Amino acid sequence: MTIPAGLTQNQFDNALAEFRDVVGNDWVFTIDEHIAMYKDYFSPLQNSDSQPIPSAAVAPSDVEGIQGILRIANAYKIPLWTISTGKNYGYGGPDARVNGSIILDLKRMNRILEINEEHAYALVEPGVSHYDLWREIQRRGYRLWTDGPSPAYASIIGNTMERGAGYGLMGERAAAQCGMEVVLANGDVMRTGMGANSNAETWQQYKYGFGPHIDGMFSQSNFGIVTKMGIWLIPEPPAFRSAEVYVENHEDIIAMVDVMRPLRMANVVANSATISTNRGGYVEGGQGPGGGIAGPPGGVPGAPPPGWRARLGFYGYDRVVEANWEQVQDEFSSALPGATFVSERYSAPYNPDEMLTESKLAAGIPSFQETPVWNHGGTFVSMVLPFRGDAYWDFLQTYDGIY
Repeated sequence: MTIPAGLTQNQFDNALAEFRDVVGNDWVFTIDEHIAMYKDYFSPLQNSDSQPIPSAAVAPSDVEGIQGILRIANAYKIPLWTISTGKNYGYGGPDARVNGSIILDLKRMNRILEINEEHAYALVEPGVSHYDLWREIQRRGYRLWTDGPSPAYASIIGNTMERGAGYGLMGERAAAQCGMEVVLANGDVMRTGMGANSNAETWQQYKYGFGPHIDGMFSQSNFGIVTKMGIWLIPEPPAFRSAEVYVENHEDIIAMVDVMRPLRMANVVANSATISTNRGGYVEGGQGPGGGIAGPPGGVPGAPPPGWRARLGFYGYDRVVEANWEQVQDEFSSALPGATFVSERYSAPYNPDEMLTESKLAAGIPSFQETPVWNHGGTFVSMVLPFRGDAYWDFLQTYDGIY
C-alpha cells in the first residue's frame, strides 16, 4: 500500500478509520484490486516508477460526507484528487497527480435534482452521466434535447469542468453551465450566481447573480469540489438537418476553415461544428459521398493524405433550416468548387432509431460507439489557435513533423 507523504503507517490507519466513520466501511477502498480501478490506463506513465499511485479511495454520498472527508484530510495533510464518473479521455483519467493521494470518488452522488421543461434546464450531481440525463428526459416525455460528448457515460459535471465539448447547439459545455454548488477546501459550501440567494427561482436561468462572476475559478482547478450544477438544455426544434461537407485535397483545409469562420460568426452554422479527416469516404456509422463505407482509415500504406469533412447541424423552423443549409452550400461551392455535400433532414417528433450515428450526435442523442478495431491508439492534442485556415495549416505541418 502507498502511504501519503509525511504520514506513518499508524497515522494513515487512523485517518482511514476516521474516513470509515464518515462514509461507512463499504465506501473506503484500499485493497490492490480496488486501487487498480483508479489508475489511468491511457497515461504515458503507466506501469512506470513515475506513475502516481493513490493510497486509497473514498466515496461519499452527500455534501456532509465531503465536508467530513475534507476535515480529516486537512487534519492529516493528505492530498485529495476528485473524480466523478465515466471517462474523460481527452484530459486524463482518474490518476491523481500526487503520489499517495486519496481519490475522492463522487460516483454515489448521482441524483438528477430537477429537470425544468418550461425553462429548458437541469440540476444534477457529479455522478450523473449525459446518458442518465437523456434517458430521464425520454422517460418523462419532455421535448428537450441534451448535448453531450461521445461516449455518453461521461459525467455532466466532470466533462463541463474540463471544458469538454458536444456537437450541437449547446456543444460548448462551459457556456451551457448555469449555477454551481461548491464545497471549498475548508468545508464551507458556496452557491454561485443566483444560488447565493436561497429564495431565488432563477439559479439555473441567470448565470451571474450579484457581484463578481467566479464560476470559472472552479474549471480545471483545485479550488473547490462542485457538488451540484445547472446545465442548459435545448427545446426540441421543429426541424433539424444533419449535414456534412467533403473536400478531396489535404490543403483544402485552409479554405475550409476560412469559409467556416464567417458562417459560425454569423450564426448560420450554430452548432459546435467539427472538421476531421475524410479517409477515403469513411464515415463512422454513416456513408460518405461515394455512397458506402470505404473501410479502415488511412487506406493503403504510403497513400497521400486524405481530404476533409465538416460536420454541421441546422436547427429551428423549417424555412430557416433550409435557407441556412443552402447558404452554406453556396459558400463552400464558391470557395471549393470540388466540394460535395451529404445531409439528412428530420422533423419533430424525432425517432432516434431512424437517425444515422452522425445525426444522433448533432441531435444530442447519446452515443456509446466504440473506437474502430483498427485504431489501436490515439494522441490527443488540445490546440488553441486563431480561427484562420493558415494558422491551422501551420500547426498541422508542425505536428505532422513531430509525429
